[in-house]
Amino acid sequence: MPKQRTKDEPGVHYPKINQNQDCGHDECLHEDRWTAFEKRLKGVEDKSEKIEEMFLEIKDGLSTLRTELALSKQRSEIIKAVGFIILGVVVTKLAQYLW
Repeated sequence: MPKQRTKDEPGVHYPKINQNQDCGHDECLHEDRWTAFEKRLKGVEDKSEKIEEMFLEIKDGLSTLRTELALSKQRSEIIKAVGFIILGVVVTKLAQYLW
């Protein structure tokens, strides 16, 4: 816990435990420790929800990539098969021509 600042020092002032004294600065919000803890906890929960959403987006993206990769492999296998068929036809025609 930061040391108690005087009224003349700029910045956020933290009251002592169980005290809610005004330091004189309009921008300083003095609240009890439990309220401050709840606010910090809420911030952490919000961040964890954002991280969880990002994780789910990454997971969905990876599953999409896996699907696309599988389709790509299938396409390449089909292209290879068609290529071998065409090559077989060309070799057969060439053999017929030479004989």
